[in-house]
Amino acid sequence: MAEITKILLKNGLMAMINENEDYFKTNIFQSLSLKVNDSINDVKQEFEKKLFLEDKKTLKTKELEYFISFVECFRPGNFNFQDGSNLNITEEDMSLIKALFEKLNPEKRQQMVSTLFESAENFYGNIKFAKKAKGLL
Repeated sequence: MAEITKILLKNGLMAMINENEDYFKTNIFQSLSLKVNDSINDVKQEFEKKLFLEDKKTLKTKELEYFISFVECFRPGNFNFQDGSNLNITEEDMSLIKALFEKLNPEKRQQMVSTLFESAENFYGNIKFAKKAKGLL
């Protein structure tokens, strides 16, 4: 993939030298798109590695996939839970939830993600537990 990017950049620079601005813009756009796509894939792979460090992998379930999507797309703010309750979730809250998740064994991870989004009370309970656990470590 890096070779293609180099070729596109080279072609773009050659076009600029030859004053073919449209061709240059196309090559730069394609190069940047490839780079962004590569970066997104690298980040996603790194994220998944960190979540599944243990030899005994957590089984992928709908809840786990939702949790991973939630973490990947997280933006601070108000979140509505399955029971209709809501909670303002901050960056600090998410980092505590992620840290807690990474420290749990696969069975406890599954238990955590299966109840995490049921209610604001459950989510906040996990945050409180994560703060206590962080203080003990």
